[in-house]
Amino acid sequence: MIWMVNVSGSPTLPPIGCRDPAGTLVTCSWQVRLLEALVPDAKDPKSAKNGYTIPVILILLVIFLNNRYTSLMNPDPVRCALSERFGWIALDFVNTVVITRSGPVDAFRTVDLLVSWMDLADPPGWPDLKPKGLTARRILHAEAVRLRVAIDALLCAAAARERMTASIGDTLGRPLRWVRTQNRIVGDSPSALTLECERERLHPAGALGPIAEDAVRLVASVSATRLRRCRADDCLRWFADTSKGGRRSWCSMATCGNRAKAARFRARHEGAVDAT
Repeated sequence: MIWMVNVSGSPTLPPIGCRDPAGTLVTCSWQVRLLEALVPDAKDPKSAKNGYTIPVILILLVIFLNNRYTSLMNPDPVRCALSERFGWIALDFVNTVVITRSGPVDAFRTVDLLVSWMDLADPPGWPDLKPKGLTARRILHAEAVRLRVAIDALLCAAAARERMTASIGDTLGRPLRWVRTQNRIVGDSPSALTLECERERLHPAGALGPIAEDAVRLVASVSATRLRRCRADDCLRWFADTSKGGRRSWCSMATCGNRAKAARFRARHEGAVDAT
């Protein structure tokens, strides 16, 4: 943690870039006080002593670097989880535990984080199925964590071509009973007819129904040889390989793939140095 001290001997100032209990980065008026402490006449633009361009730049640079460090060490779990989308809402849902530089982050760690993830991910029917009230959202949170474990187990069984256990089927089937779905035909021209899906919530966790349904469709429509977990040792993400050759190994080339390539390059370089 970085602390700034007034060179004239004034008390130590509060830390730069702290976060409140909600996780929001907070900056305080101490920055103004710090400027005034370093440049006593900074308030007076007509003062002959106000040559504070360099101190201001240095202060802003320190603030920026410390806030950047705080952001890296305390990443937003929701944005980390949704930094990559995997083509299926069930995969986005199960990939909500992400390994970062500061360790694993869970987008479902709290009720508020779960609701934020649902707002940004926007699973089918979420605006109509979104629960109201804290009690209902706590029920949604508990059931979401349980469903995520079941979907992960389902993908493991599918990838290994094993039978699904009864407990997995029960956990997947429960959310399907918590939402009523009706399809309505929209349009009057045969070539322009569309089906509009209307959903009614029958349970506080009814919003999980479309996600569970998507998980069932995923394992039923994607070959077991194409359902894979990322090969990186520090990654837990699943993906459906849609590449032509079917040889994809990483959840994302921008993250895990590039880190693996960099590690191989360093290993070759170190081996060449040792050989010489």
